[in-house]
Amino acid sequence: MFLLFACVQDAPLVVGAKPFAEQRVLGEALRMLLLQEGERVQPLLGCQDTWDCQQRLQAGEVDLAVDYTGTGLSLMAAPSGGSALSRVRAAYAPLGVDWLEPIGFENTYLLLVPDWRAVAQDVTTMSALAALGPVTLAVPPEFVRRPTDGLAPMVRRYGLTVDDVLVEEEVGARLAMVIDGRADVAVAYSTDGAIAALPMVPLDDDLGFFPDYAAVTVAHADSVVERPAVARVASLMAGRLDDREMQVLNHQVEVAGYDPAQVARAWLRDEGLVDGLSLELAAPVGLAVDPVDGLDALLGPSRQAVRDALPSQPVRVVLQDPVQALASGEARVALLGAERFFTRSRKGVQRDEGMVAEVVLGTRYVHLLRPVGASGEPRTLGVLGGGAARVAELLWQVDAHTAAGLDELLEKVGSSYDAALVLAPPGDPELADVLARHGLELAAVSAPGGTDLAWLRAARIPAGTYPGQASVVETVSSQVLLASAAVPNDPMLAGGPVAALPSSPRPLERATADALVAALGASEAPDPVLPVARRARKAPAADTALLDTALNIGVLAFLAWLGVLAIRREEPDGEASA
Repeated sequence: MFLLFACVQDAPLVVGAKPFAEQRVLGEALRMLLLQEGERVQPLLGCQDTWDCQQRLQAGEVDLAVDYTGTGLSLMAAPSGGSALSRVRAAYAPLGVDWLEPIGFENTYLLLVPDWRAVAQDVTTMSALAALGPVTLAVPPEFVRRPTDGLAPMVRRYGLTVDDVLVEEEVGARLAMVIDGRADVAVAYSTDGAIAALPMVPLDDDLGFFPDYAAVTVAHADSVVERPAVARVASLMAGRLDDREMQVLNHQVEVAGYDPAQVARAWLRDEGLVDGLSLELAAPVGLAVDPVDGLDALLGPSRQAVRDALPSQPVRVVLQDPVQALASGEARVALLGAERFFTRSRKGVQRDEGMVAEVVLGTRYVHLLRPVGASGEPRTLGVLGGGAARVAELLWQVDAHTAAGLDELLEKVGSSYDAALVLAPPGDPELADVLARHGLELAAVSAPGGTDLAWLRAARIPAGTYPGQASVVETVSSQVLLASAAVPNDPMLAGGPVAALPSSPRPLERATADALVAALGASEAPDPVLPVARRARKAPAADTALLDTALNIGVLAFLAWLGVLAIRREEPDGEASA
């Protein structure tokens, strides 16, 4: 028995965390405090969701975690009366889970709408949301499953009519769905760092549907008894964070792109809770994407690949024109379609030589949607996203009118527009659903002749891909890639001091580019029409190196000459005084 007890005491502790920024930050903070107490601790264990974390706690597979009183009560038939904390403690005690100390903040659910809707349509409460009619909600995965405070019970309590539910883990992606018109409402957490700077309004929970969600350190009951450090760490965390402070920490992860462990370490150091831990926050790497290009599904894998390729630097998503972001140095990597490499001018189609294709992520097909029986080249064209506008301009040389959402776009086909152009993988579920409602058909698109538009490769959308599509549809396809800034041809810019300026393009080093390809496991090569990096050397060429050396010698000689002049000016004064 003595040996068994000794083995239990020596077993590494396990801290669990749910899959969002706040949980990872708090989980890493608990880990570091346990290490400070002299405990052995495993790397942070990522739970799938609340249910997974609770099951692991009850089984003793997780020793310590953070949960929320409202969440705990939603899963249990808790006793009535008393505070939420006392009720949840009583409910979980028979299961071997101790709810220890509140951390100090609450993290409730928020329903967010664009500020224009709150003003123009007077939607400021969750009750007012019902008056909008059918709505599309963007929600986190766990919210769909919650039995008493999740999606289904909320819809019933407020009498909402739901048109569609878009499930997305990343809060930034959910908010983007509302901003670009794909969803009417986003469900977020009140401490999400991504919501602070966006033009979004939280709806008042006027019927009091959501309970209190105080953040509390929870632990397996045996771990509290056998490992005194567990209770000490919970006491150290008690009352340390308010709502605003937690939102700032989440912002550093969700928006600035810092690693949760870095953020946790910096906070513990500022609080004076750890000794000997230093933090060097590297400059974030910008990953640019146009928010209206519909590339959300590829943003998560792209961001993870950049993290893998540059593990010492955080990754910040830059929501702006990807070409401009690379040119200004705001981003080092861009997620874009191959069409972004080309523009049409009086001289014809010009290829942008300021960036290079690094790795292929997938392919999108041109979907030309027209009223049944329409023919001829479109004179007015509606598009979804900047990439689609570029394709329309290159193929037909027409002005493209950008719509905020797919439904809005297709409603105007036949009235405001002759046709609509959408870039999407064949069989895209959202497009299939919308097509069925609007009664449009896919029109054929011919592959352009010549080499200028050769990157638009001929493709076919198989029969039956979309409802009512009886035959094959000829069209063209375009690669989706990660790109980086090209190395400037001017050796002064490639190897000189100008290249270090923050407003300059910042090409990827060869090792980083290779790591990016390896992280994504890409098998398809970029289209040969696209510019690719010439990375045959890691250092500047010999002629560039010689030029840099000559310049450095010239600068040193100039400084020495200035020093000689200064000494000579002082010599007459010295002789006069003598």
